[in-house]
Amino acid sequence: MKNQYLVRFFPRLTFLACSIDPPIKLHPEISKTLQKIWEESRKLSYKEIALIILKIERKPMHWRDIANKAEKMNRKETFNSTGLFNALGYHPETFVRVGQGTYALTEWGNRKAENYSELIVKILVKEKTPLSFGVIYEKTCAIRPIKKTSLQMLLDLYVKFYKSENNLYGLREWLPPRSRQTLLTPKSHVEDEKSYGRVKNAKKHGYDISQFELWEVDNEQKP
Repeated sequence: MKNQYLVRFFPRLTFLACSIDPPIKLHPEISKTLQKIWEESRKLSYKEIALIILKIERKPMHWRDIANKAEKMNRKETFNSTGLFNALGYHPETFVRVGQGTYALTEWGNRKAENYSELIVKILVKEKTPLSFGVIYEKTCAIRPIKKTSLQMLLDLYVKFYKSENNLYGLREWLPPRSRQTLLTPKSHVEDEKSYGRVKNAKKHGYDISQFELWEVDNEQKP
């Protein structure tokens, strides 16, 4: 009976206690406890969640691993992994991509990982000569692993690269204008027709390729 009485009147007693002047919630220890309860229960932004996880783990993590841990935290009304992924990219002042899909905190001093296309350009510039697919693959993987299919797609996709008649890859800016190529031009500096066809197709569809000095494409299309 005594316990039932306490349960019945406890909410009223709590209200009266919190109404005492000064309010009991202003007591340092109670205020600290209430603040902790509120902080542990409030819903967080994706940025806050990712920040907490990376600080706990103290190492770079793939965004999917961050998302898996974030969902288990239950700090969102509804959780969406895409929202967390976007937050990692929207806050470069807090997060930095250090690898394929992998993020770290900028406060750790990590540097942003270069795109693969940028890595390939640097490799070719350093070597100062067109390279075979195998050599490019080997040198790229030495910096950051990449699948062969992904590398081939990059070399075929970006018009900044060309494929020569003897199956080497180089930077388009190295190519002499087609109108000035002769039988003495090394095959490594003569683009094969399929590779050159990508350039004309890109131009046809309105892509800006002016940075690659393709004035000879315009000349060929003139009547």
